Amino acid sequence: MPRIVLVQSLAFLACVFPALAEVNDRPKQPGDRKDAKSDNDKVQGVIQALEKQGWEALKKQDAAALKRLTTEDFMAIFADASRVDRDGLLKMLPDFRVTAYSIAAFQMIRLNADAAILTFRATYESSYKGESKKDDVQASSTYVRRSGKWLNIFYQESPVKK
Repeated sequence: MPRIVLVQSLAFLACVFPALAEVNDRPKQPGDRKDAKSDNDKVQGVIQALEKQGWEALKKQDAAALKRLTTEDFMAIFADASRVDRDGLLKMLPDFRVTAYSIAAFQMIRLNADAAILTFRATYESSYKGESKKDDVQASSTYVRRSGKWLNIFYQESPVKK
C-alpha cells in the first residue's frame, strides 16, 4: 500500500509542478501586478479628465467634442429616468444648456484592462427648451478602451434625496 501512495504522490507532483510553472509564466494582468494600484491610479486620472472634458463640452454645447468622447453605441439615463443614445443627445444639445456644474468624490471600479466605471457626485444647473432645473445626483460613467482610446459608453444618474 505505501508503494502505491508514493507512486500516486509522485505522479501528482509531476502534474502539479509544471502547472504551477505555467501559472507563474503567464503574462501579467493588471489585477495581479504589484503595481496594479499605480496603473489603476493612472487610468482613473485619464478617465476623470475625460469626464471633465465631457461636462465642459455639454456646457459649451460642443457636439464635436461629445461625439469624440463617446462611443457610437453610447447610452445615457438621466435622473428623470429619460434615456437617450448618442445621436439623441447630439440632437437635443441645441436646446440643452448646462449653466453651472460641480463634479467630485470620484471613485473608479476597474472591470478589466479595457473597461472601468467612474462614480461621482454631480450637482448642476441646466435648462431644456427654456425650462430650468437644478440636479443633485450620484452618477456613473462607464468607459471602454477601443483602439487604445478611452471612450464613454454609458452614463447614468440617480437623484440624491433631499
